[in-house]
Amino acid sequence: FHSASAKTHGASAKTHGASPTRVLGLAGTRRRSLRGGFAWLLAVLGLIFTGCEEVPPTLDFVPEEEVPAVDTADTTSPTDTTNSTLLAQLRNVLVEEFTGVRCVNCPEGAAAIAQQRARHGARLVPVSLHTGFFSTPYPGESNVDFTRGAADAIEVLVGEPQGYPSAVINRRRFDGEAALQVIRRNWAGYIAQELERPPQVAIALATTLDTATRSLAVEVDLLGRETAAARETYLTVLLLEDDVVDVQLTPQGKDFDYAHAHVLREALTPPTGLSVGPLAPGDTAAESLTLDVPADYDLARLEVVAFAHYRGAGADGKEVLQAVGVGVE
Repeated sequence: FHSASAKTHGASAKTHGASPTRVLGLAGTRRRSLRGGFAWLLAVLGLIFTGCEEVPPTLDFVPEEEVPAVDTADTTSPTDTTNSTLLAQLRNVLVEEFTGVRCVNCPEGAAAIAQQRARHGARLVPVSLHTGFFSTPYPGESNVDFTRGAADAIEVLVGEPQGYPSAVINRRRFDGEAALQVIRRNWAGYIAQELERPPQVAIALATTLDTATRSLAVEVDLLGRETAAARETYLTVLLLEDDVVDVQLTPQGKDFDYAHAHVLREALTPPTGLSVGPLAPGDTAAESLTLDVPADYDLARLEVVAFAHYRGAGADGKEVLQAVGVGVE
């Protein structure tokens, strides 16, 4: 990736001359170690033949039908990057879904995220990460290899799933949870909870694509909100591809016409984040990034996601401050 950055302090957000149109984001238990070769063999065979399983929860959850409705409307102008507009931006929620083509239960997770996206609109920002054993392509049957080093790096940062489907929501460890990864039936309540919180950073995001050369330019502006803390902040920018048709294991067998949604394709920044320095209230930062889009990506199905976050040690130091996603134009 290529990056040119700038950071300012004060009340006004950075503007770019002759910049592309900007778009504001509206948007159980772990298996115990088995001793003895035979026990180990049984465990491996069980993993292969049962696929992935959802791990029982360790806390009470709010059933989705009881989750209160959240305002999905963001009244900020899609082209206005003034401070007043950025200060009115609502909180969006990043959902990092960990999945794989060999995970028999993962289509249920994808369906749950699609349902949440329909419920909350662009204020939900999903990213699908194909990692671990279940992400290995089927030899002779998979046309696309969804695995990426960037996805593996993110998994190392946030921690491995303890069962599938699994997701990390705004990289927060919620009360009663032992880690950032949470199981599917707790997603709806945590998403609604996060949507009610004010964002600590506002983000303006714009893309420009040269279809002839497949060169993608991305502009990101960040503004520290009144709730921001003056600590080191990181920016991660990812390129996703939606509706990629390829084989997926399902409870009914292999589906060769399965549409994989919001798949991580490339990282325009280091996958664990690019430092933009502390962003206290009123501070601004900007990044200009470019990428040559690989020839096998469908230009009509691309999306860029940008999110600001911390990168501290432990489960409690990685919170996402704001996330936005826009289609590539």
